Amino acid sequence: MGRPTTGQQSPSYCFSRPEAFYIRRKGIGIDRHPLLSLLVCCILTLAAAGAQAQRAVVIKGRVTDTSGRPVATALIGIAAFNASTTSDTHGAYRLVIRSRVRSGQHAVLTASREGYDFVSRAITLAPGAELTESFRLQPLE
Repeated sequence: MGRPTTGQQSPSYCFSRPEAFYIRRKGIGIDRHPLLSLLVCCILTLAAAGAQAQRAVVIKGRVTDTSGRPVATALIGIAAFNASTTSDTHGAYRLVIRSRVRSGQHAVLTASREGYDFVSRAITLAPGAELTESFRLQPLE
């Protein structure tokens, strides 16, 4: 009996190799249930993505000077998480922290730009939280 052309092994070919028969009889293999394996992979991928999305903390706000004008390219960050971003031309920023965050964890959020005093603020984080923190920077004399 020759090898089948469909890519699957015939039963006689499997039985002619005892180790192949033993491996096929042991558990659920990809060759026996390809749709089940694909479904399990999809579920695990979605679960990992969902868990990552649940842990992310989003901090957004606006950076202005003392007269209320937007401050572009200000650096906003949390050193403890090694996370930072910059404000756009309208002074708006959005900082996403994807690291593990414990509920009630405290951190220091800092905003700075050349020519201005930096401002630091203590904040409390929680997994999946969305915070709004705006800053008013004082120009240096």
